[in-house]
Amino acid sequence: MNKQPTSKIEPLRKLIADSIANQPHELDGFLWAAHPQEWYCSELGISKETLRRWISKPPFVRQVKQIDGRNMTLLREGEPGPITHRHIANIMSNIFRKKFDKPVTRKEYGCLIGLAETWPDGEQVEIFKTVLADWQSFMSGVHCIIMEMQDAGEDVVKRFYSFPSISVMRRFSDVALELHLMKVQASIKAASKPLTIDHLDICPF
Repeated sequence: MNKQPTSKIEPLRKLIADSIANQPHELDGFLWAAHPQEWYCSELGISKETLRRWISKPPFVRQVKQIDGRNMTLLREGEPGPITHRHIANIMSNIFRKKFDKPVTRKEYGCLIGLAETWPDGEQVEIFKTVLADWQSFMSGVHCIIMEMQDAGEDVVKRFYSFPSISVMRRFSDVALELHLMKVQASIKAASKPLTIDHLDICPF
């Protein structure tokens, strides 16, 4: 991605540098300017749309984080750092919010970080999507585990959640992983089946 004209973004660069010098926020081994979007816009006399356009390109790196209950836009200059579990949690949070038009609570966000840490690296987002797409199968697996726990004498109650619950997903993360692996294996088997005469009926040519 090409860098932006320096003269246009120089006030923002200076604002970020001053903020880091006087009130730095440390995250993922980097120092950031951490303020609400409105603060940057007010200081620079620009709209949110302009701010978003500027910070979407180099040399800026951006993150969003809740600090003291408020959404803060974290900005710095430089190269993007490595993908962290928090980055993955952010991706899953956005997927959940867009799919169900429902914000993720602070507790649920903590669960998403836990899932990002627990599930295999590089697979977390796909596992999350799998569970959201087939919640009923996930809950069936959860009920099997709960019955095993009850048989072992554990004091657990079987409940059914009709709406995807991030906290339930976190508690039964192994069930989510197993469901995802089953889906992957099924798709591999389907793709490897040889062509038969039955396939001719659905051929569009």
